[in-house]
Amino acid sequence: GASNLPAGLSNNPSTGLISGTPTVAGTNNVILSASNAGGTSTKNLTLTINPDYFALIRSRRSSSLIADGLAASSVSSISSKAYGFWKSNSVPLNTSANSSSTALWSDLPLKYPSAVSDANTASGNMVTTFSRIEKMAQAWATPGCSVTVNSVTTTLTGNAELATAIINALDWMVANNYTSTATQYGNWFDWEVQGAQNFVDTQILIYSQLSAAQIASYAAAFDNYGPNSANNRDYFSWGPLTGAKVQCGARCFPTGHRW
Repeated sequence: GASNLPAGLSNNPSTGLISGTPTVAGTNNVILSASNAGGTSTKNLTLTINPDYFALIRSRRSSSLIADGLAASSVSSISSKAYGFWKSNSVPLNTSANSSSTALWSDLPLKYPSAVSDANTASGNMVTTFSRIEKMAQAWATPGCSVTVNSVTTTLTGNAELATAIINALDWMVANNYTSTATQYGNWFDWEVQGAQNFVDTQILIYSQLSAAQIASYAAAFDNYGPNSANNRDYFSWGPLTGAKVQCGARCFPTGHRW
């Protein structure tokens, strides 16, 4: 048997097998015991569970994104923008978007060249689309976000309907625009850095609401536009990137996605 196991681990008394995934970092003094006809013997075992590296990075990045909006004026601004992108603007989020839809917001056509003829405009619209989704996620994650419309106050922080809208929007993007198999067009920076950063930051903000399948799907889409992917442009490698480009590129990693 085994006692004082770290949270997330369990012991099968019949086989002696310890299994599971530790959920809390720290040190545990585990007591192992075994019995037979000759008696019972115990042994102390020290188990040290190290923090999840990517969970730690996600936590720090999330705290940074949320802290940006904690000033009262910022909370109000975030709330207003997020609700506007979600419901109240003249071009609200298309919550019924399907594979035949050309955009999540009608003022940001995404399908090139059928819906928008200029490639750079199309890739720029992709970035702005991800930016709007991120603003919605920031309102969902930031304490104190709410909006009052026609005397009705809607709390955005932790709002389940808002979380569903955000996730559905991400699902649509990876199925129809920022996909795991598509070829990029327009500005490479939109696909490989700026759009990727908005995409990843959104995931960080709502990570607790994502399923394992969704995380895997988003990672596959993300990987399709990295410098080691088929979409890598000849002139793009980590060598010549300096300053802001390196900083932006580095922010594309915190969910545990790889390049």
